Amino acid sequence: MLFKNIAVLQLYLSWPVHIFKDLKWSIIYKWVVDFTQKLNFLTMITLNQLNL
Repeated sequence: MLFKNIAVLQLYLSWPVHIFKDLKWSIIYKWVVDFTQKLNFLTMITLNQLNL
């Protein structure tokens, strides 16, 4: 799976035009990553509260 992702990434890097076409998707991806990080942070806080 990781190797497949690297291959896709390399393909994207070699075709910058495609990145601009998929800018919408990169914005969605960025939002998802940001949301996931916030969720992980909240989960950590919640677990810390439960430990207390």
